[in-house]
Amino acid sequence: MTHHILPVTHSILEANALVAEIWPDYELPDPISCSLLLVGLNDHYLITTAHGDFVLRAYHHGWRTNEDIAYEMTALTHLHERGVPVCAPLARRDGCYSGCIVAPEGTRAIVLFPFA
Repeated sequence: MTHHILPVTHSILEANALVAEIWPDYELPDPISCSLLLVGLNDHYLITTAHGDFVLRAYHHGWRTNEDIAYEMTALTHLHERGVPVCAPLARRDGCYSGCIVAPEGTRAIVLFPFA
């Protein structure tokens, strides 16, 4: 019997590998731990550091375009700057709010937030 590797629609990214991959993109204290927090419309990971907690959102592949995500982050940042109590994204070293990682199903956008 021949076994084929089936295509993946959605993968659960291993938390420690994920944080090791994305953390150098941020000017933040070293992570102490990372764990899967929530699997849903997007996957969320809790990252703990000595100076506070953060939530990493990994968008599902194909769920939103890069333009959709950029618009969402611009809207959250705009509201936050005007005193509206929203959780605004954290900028990466390159000044962008989103990045991407390669997963078995394809590229997934990621955004980091302070823990609310």
